[in-house]
Amino acid sequence: MRSPKLNSRTANASALLGPPVSLRNTLQDHLAVSAHSYTARVAKLVRQVPPESIAAVAQQINASRLARRTVFTMGNGGSATTALHMTNDLSNATNGTASPVATRAICLNANISLFSALANDRGYEEVFTQQLSCLLREGDIVIGISASGNSPNCVNGLKYARQRGSITVGLLGFDGGLMKGLCDYFIHVPCHDYRLVEDVHLAISHALSFCLMNAAGCE
Repeated sequence: MRSPKLNSRTANASALLGPPVSLRNTLQDHLAVSAHSYTARVAKLVRQVPPESIAAVAQQINASRLARRTVFTMGNGGSATTALHMTNDLSNATNGTASPVATRAICLNANISLFSALANDRGYEEVFTQQLSCLLREGDIVIGISASGNSPNCVNGLKYARQRGSITVGLLGFDGGLMKGLCDYFIHVPCHDYRLVEDVHLAISHALSFCLMNAAGCE
């Protein structure tokens, strides 16, 4: 018996079925191993972050809240999203609690119109210092988030904050970079992979908001 002749439509449909089962299994195994490896590395790094360093920063943020001071966050790229996420969580952690005092938190990279205007007119390295120059008060907290610890605009922002008598905090990776020496408090993720550092920084941000929520609930 002759086998049926395949027309172009049948041939194209068969091509969409994908690789042979043996190859699909190999790919699935590879993806499974990759996923397990990555999540295991994140979990290991989270365990390496001293809880005491998170608690120390949380204590400073809570004190600034009670004193009605402001927490400023800043970052670039993935760290910019963490900075914005942190301000959302810090504000929400104390809104709607029994405490009459909520956290005042501002993300310096949130307003893209202002951010890009300052970058264009004053230079990208000054986008945070220019905003802090008219917003910062003594006793406020400035949090710089950077995997490398060497982002020039964050470095300059922390330098300016120290000059103005503010408390400086860093969420850092790699070897801590220049920002490590500019921080009154820092939380360091000992890793040179941007993805892993940024993952753990977000977990730290959630831990800080959780601490703050519990502190407000005790008042």
